[in-house]
Amino acid sequence: MAEAEPIGSLVRQILRRRDTARRRVQDRVTHVLMRLVGGDVAAQVRVREIRGGVLRLTAASAALREELGVYRAQEFRAALESETPPLAVQSIRFEIE
Repeated sequence: MAEAEPIGSLVRQILRRRDTARRRVQDRVTHVLMRLVGGDVAAQVRVREIRGGVLRLTAASAALREELGVYRAQEFRAALESETPPLAVQSIRFEIE
């Protein structure tokens, strides 16, 4: 019979896996954004979270938020959906830092 593992150790493992998965999604979103708008612009955007199909991003300025959130949102969403595997994003919300 296997030796029981302390609950604290199991919780740490689960949290590490969750953080790793979250970082992978954030990296994928960042790479898609870099392809669309270039590295200089992408460096001014931070991925907050994806939850319930809503991608939340923080932009460095109101002008950038407007550009990406209004004029490029459909293009950005389509690029996310074309990823393999697709990133399930129904809407994108931008905030200002």
